[in-house]
Amino acid sequence: MNDKNGIARTLGDIGLFYTDQSDHEKSLEYMLRALKIQEEFGR
Repeated sequence: MNDKNGIARTLGDIGLFYTDQSDHEKSLEYMLRALKIQEEFGR
């Protein structure tokens, strides 16, 4: 996939899902993955 912004957005959405499920460790994992991609592209 070449849509890195879309991937980051999806990872963030998955992180929010885990937050809603009170799985904060898993949520943080996905949020950090999303952040890493966003930082690579200066967003």
